Amino acid sequence: MSDTVIHPKTAAATRTGLERLVELWPDLPPQIREELVAIAEAEVAPDDTKTEFILTPEEMASVEAAREDFKHGRTMTLEELEASIRLKLAKFA
Repeated sequence: MSDTVIHPKTAAATRTGLERLVELWPDLPPQIREELVAIAEAEVAPDDTKTEFILTPEEMASVEAAREDFKHGRTMTLEELEASIRLKLAKFA
C-alpha cells in the first residue's frame, strides 16, 4: 500500500485571509482562524517552499469524498457541525 503525496495547489487569485475568514465564520475562534490562514498562505507559497502532504490511501479517500460532498453542496454550517459533534460525544458519556 503506497501513500499519496499531495502538492498544495497555487491559487490564481485569492481573497483568502483573515478578513475573509471573519466574514465567512464570524464566530470562529481566533486560534482556528490563524491556523486556516497559515494553510491558505501555504497554498499560495512559491513551489520551492511548499510542504508536501503525505496521505495514506484511507486519508486520500476521505479527501476525495469531501471534495465530492462540497461539489454537490453537502456541507454543514458551524452550528450544524457543533451539534453533530455534541451528539456523537454524548454517546461516550
